Amino acid sequence: MVEKKTCDRCGSCCLQGGPALHGPDISLLKAGKLARHHLVTIRKGELALQPFAEKPTPVTDEFLKLQGRRGSWRCLFYDEPARACTIYEQRPVACGLFDCTGTDAGTNG
Repeated sequence: MVEKKTCDRCGSCCLQGGPALHGPDISLLKAGKLARHHLVTIRKGELALQPFAEKPTPVTDEFLKLQGRRGSWRCLFYDEPARACTIYEQRPVACGLFDCTGTDAGTNG
């Protein structure tokens, strides 16, 4: 088996839901790259789909994340036909942290 070195743009991480936001992402809000209507607050105890989980589970802490699209978990900014992120150059920190080079079950891709 050949080891993956780059993302093949399969969209697996994007189809699992918009990312949780982190401190550095405040710059995206201040620069107008993200707006309040793009965000949703997940409250402690609410169900959320963790990255690459099969089903939603209750969360232990409150956090902000990008909205899903049309009632789905799919990231608001993922263009499925193009297999591309529409805000890739200004994407949240969590999006850049996914290791999509893993191909075994249980890895991030």
